[in-house]
Amino acid sequence: MSPRLLRGGVVVAALAAGTLLLVVIINTAHWVDTTFPGFFVMSNRVVPSIALRDWSDGDPARFFQHQVVGVDGERVGTAAAVYEHVRRQAPGTPVEYSFRSPEGQSLVAKVRARRFSTTDYLLLFGAYLLNGVAFLGTGLLVAYLKPRNAASLGLLAAGLTTGLFVTTAADLYGPYWFVRLHLLAESFLAPAFFHLALVFPTERLPRYRRRVLLGLYGAFALLAGVYEVVLGSPSAYTAVHLLATATHGLGALTIIAVVIYSLVTSPSALVRRRVSVVALGTFVAFLIPALLMAASAFYGGKVPLNAGAFTAFLFPVSLAYAIVKQDLFEIDVLLRRTITYAAVVLVIGSLYFALLSADAFLLPIPSQIAHSPLALAVLNTALLFLIAPVRTRLQDGVDRVFFRKGYDTERALSELSHALVSVHTLGEVIGRTHAILATAICPTSAATFQWERAGRFVQAGEGEGGPVEFTLPPALADRIERGEILARYEWDDGSGRPMPAVWHTLGAELLVPIRRGSAPMGALALGRKGSGRPYTMHDVAFLRAAASQMALAMTNAGAFARLESLNASLEQQVHERTASLAKANVDLGRSLTELRTAYQQLERNQASLMRAERLATLGRLTAGIAHEVNTPLGAVINSLKILTDLGREYADSIDDPGVTADDHRSIARELVQTAKAAVGWARKAAGFVGKVRIQGREPRSADAGTFEVATVVADVEALLQHRLRTSTCRLDLAEETRVTLHGDPARLGQVLINLVTNAIDAYEDAGISDGRIEIHARQLEASAVLTVRDWAGGIPATALPKIFDELFTTKDPARGTGLGLSIARHLVEQSFEGTLTVETEAGVGSCFAITLPAAREQPSAAAEG
Repeated sequence: MSPRLLRGGVVVAALAAGTLLLVVIINTAHWVDTTFPGFFVMSNRVVPSIALRDWSDGDPARFFQHQVVGVDGERVGTAAAVYEHVRRQAPGTPVEYSFRSPEGQSLVAKVRARRFSTTDYLLLFGAYLLNGVAFLGTGLLVAYLKPRNAASLGLLAAGLTTGLFVTTAADLYGPYWFVRLHLLAESFLAPAFFHLALVFPTERLPRYRRRVLLGLYGAFALLAGVYEVVLGSPSAYTAVHLLATATHGLGALTIIAVVIYSLVTSPSALVRRRVSVVALGTFVAFLIPALLMAASAFYGGKVPLNAGAFTAFLFPVSLAYAIVKQDLFEIDVLLRRTITYAAVVLVIGSLYFALLSADAFLLPIPSQIAHSPLALAVLNTALLFLIAPVRTRLQDGVDRVFFRKGYDTERALSELSHALVSVHTLGEVIGRTHAILATAICPTSAATFQWERAGRFVQAGEGEGGPVEFTLPPALADRIERGEILARYEWDDGSGRPMPAVWHTLGAELLVPIRRGSAPMGALALGRKGSGRPYTMHDVAFLRAAASQMALAMTNAGAFARLESLNASLEQQVHERTASLAKANVDLGRSLTELRTAYQQLERNQASLMRAERLATLGRLTAGIAHEVNTPLGAVINSLKILTDLGREYADSIDDPGVTADDHRSIARELVQTAKAAVGWARKAAGFVGKVRIQGREPRSADAGTFEVATVVADVEALLQHRLRTSTCRLDLAEETRVTLHGDPARLGQVLINLVTNAIDAYEDAGISDGRIEIHARQLEASAVLTVRDWAGGIPATALPKIFDELFTTKDPARGTGLGLSIARHLVEQSFEGTLTVETEAGVGSCFAITLPAAREQPSAAAEG
């Protein structure tokens, strides 16, 4: 059966067992505070061999295995009739019963009715339910945890049968729902114990075990069939019951015999430790029940069996621990603590009762004072102070008797510390450590290996004829890395599973990790102890501390070795480092010069790009510039022509007597007006050319100052006036308040020209006429925000992440260089310490946002002076 399928079956069985326990608890709870005969009656009206000492007027055994045939002179045919008749009586009322013995003899006796108390419930049903939970729980849990282990399957068989037996035993006395299930479990108790004896603590008859178990379970299946058939016949039922009870005692004694035999003869230290754990549980759990069952069988069922139920649960608990736990040294700890605490309780308890019994004789005080609360308090306090020293002395005695501790751990570690404090080489560390180990725990062999990688170890120092290297399987290597001590005993557990080859290769019993912090450095391989005894928890604690000191000493030895190597080649290293440093300085100077040159070239390239973009922008505005300049120039030329004509007219009128003074004055006025008009058109052209010159010049820090955004927007609109007119677009400025900035207005103008030109291009590409471009400016507390918005359809989503990249453009080569937005962002960030961002909505338009620091108030010249 696969482990997964077995685990599924265990879960189903656990659910069924839990349901059974719940039903039995509910049914048995009805007994409390009811009147009953003072003995139990099973469904066949037979009195079982179960009772408490004060039942049946203090003599319950005289009715065991007798059948009730009448109550108060009336014949009864069912157990329910017996209970119903007694429930109508008051507690203490004598009731006359007629019994028939298994031999057919009649017995008439009067027994006073009795109230079933909570104490009765706990002493009887409580014990059964406790053991039912213990046996069912341990059997199912161990089978779930170790489905491949033969011992866990044996415990599952014993746990299920015993758990069902003791759980359904509470139902034998009413309402009789699980009587036949109880008989079935009772029949299979013995083969389940025999099954367990075949697989624990060592596996026996591995080749024939399946056939032996099949024969055992088959034979007892016949007993179960007979048991079910004779349930209605009291005499036959009693005979089969006594036979089953005798087999239970035989099964329990078999378990005891197997445990004792394994404890005495097994060569495996782990098996002996596991048997030691089970030994106490087995004796306590089964010795008393076995004696009671044997006595019951011998005396014809006259001995009550329920007293054995209070100890039986210790057996599955101890057995489950022994099956699951494979660590020899953890089992040592459990045994040591259990034996020590049991001895402490026994000694303190004996002292307590001895003092209580002898105080009246030992103390010259009246008996009433000796037994007063004050005297008891003083006695209890004195015993509390005795617990610690008694425990220490008893623990030392337990260690000497049971764990054979033959050396002083603290002294051995102190000697090792003094031996390693002055060593400088790895060989000395290993040699002195092995010497201390040889005097303390006396291993037959010892070797130290250094960790290489991936579980590979190489021998360090001088070997003792063993292997020079070995490799651990990954699972064992991981455990060494975690700092676990590996013991050969773990595989020598009596299950017959194969031993890893590394143990045969090393000929060792222990592999102790040597670690620095959490990093493995090596391992100490130790052979068996010279005394032939197994390693104990004291040895493990000592070896862990010794391995820690070895790790520190090995680290120091490695440091000394490196220091000697460094001293030997220090001069050469200094020369090489000096030459290397000189070369590095030369290379660093050359790199610094190249970096400075590259940076200067980068700045020049950046300036060239910005200049090129300005010129490119002006180039794209050439037609507009020409138009804006030609118009006033034409007006000036026309005015000059008019001035020429007026000059000639005036010259001709000088000698003309028909020209009056008023005519001269009229001609002079026309001359002045025409000259003024020419001057106005010339100034307009000069102003436009000045705007163009400002946009085309190189930026200078001296040009920075405080300016108004509205002025820059007006200049931009003037430069783009022709472009706006030809594309039928208009530029609007929305200014909440007068917005003032500090910096070079020409640089902001270049940014706005790029953004407005891009908006015009977007309208032209979309074929939209009468396009509106809005520049909105608002002053915040510490910054100013300018937005340039259009409604030309938005920027494609694929182009949006790259629009600020250099040389990226969606326009034709003749219309764009791919530098405009990149340079615009650079100007905003570098010249104004601001940001340029964009938001776009597909099918609607785009909005570029320029966030700039607000203009700071500049110190006046007077203040500076």
